[in-house]
Amino acid sequence: MAEGHLMCEVFDEMIHSLKQGGYAIFSTREMYLDKYGYGPYIAELESRGYWRKIKTQTFKRYENIAEGEVIGRFKTVEALVFVY
Repeated sequence: MAEGHLMCEVFDEMIHSLKQGGYAIFSTREMYLDKYGYGPYIAELESRGYWRKIKTQTFKRYENIAEGEVIGRFKTVEALVFVY
């Protein structure tokens, strides 16, 4: 989920479009969990029983760029992949 492209309603659409027993798999930068409210909204959907977290894994986006270095608009950032 990229910068400003999707708001929290996308999670409702994911849940709505899943078949019974299906999986929602998505990734986003860690900073977007707070910036766009993804983190609290994901947690609320889980607490309401709409889905169950299977796995979360952290990875570095643009990991080949040295930590602290910026190339154009790119730099290493923390990202997460979620499986619900």
